[in-house]
Amino acid sequence: MSNESLVGKAVWIEMDRDRSAVLFSPRKAIIIHRFMEPIEKEAWVIALDPPPVVLLPIPRRLRHLVLQYYNADEHSMSMTFQSGVSYAEVLRMKRKKTQTSETLRRPDVSRIGSALVYPWPKPQGREMRIVREKVASK
Repeated sequence: MSNESLVGKAVWIEMDRDRSAVLFSPRKAIIIHRFMEPIEKEAWVIALDPPPVVLLPIPRRLRHLVLQYYNADEHSMSMTFQSGVSYAEVLRMKRKKTQTSETLRRPDVSRIGSALVYPWPKPQGREMRIVREKVASK
């Protein structure tokens, strides 16, 4: 699956309660942009539907976030759709113009936690194992 074909696809985001500073309930998101020059291996802008309200440090809605995948990891956005799940760092954008930029820089984002990313609709139990078995057998 090419990276360009992933834009516009829906994913399900579940924040990792053990490794996240900001928590919100699991929700659907749409992939809207891929950074050509990310900080790490891969970074994607997603739009949350509906946007959650975060109270600290000031009340605000998180409409757009960045999912970042690391060079040292095998996880990627395409892995989400191939194996049924991936694990990404979740970043908040400090500047609105970041979501249309081709380059992602450290001053443009701040870390809010980590999340499990599933394709929408989220596979349940046996379905997810079957998807993983198919990928492993290729």
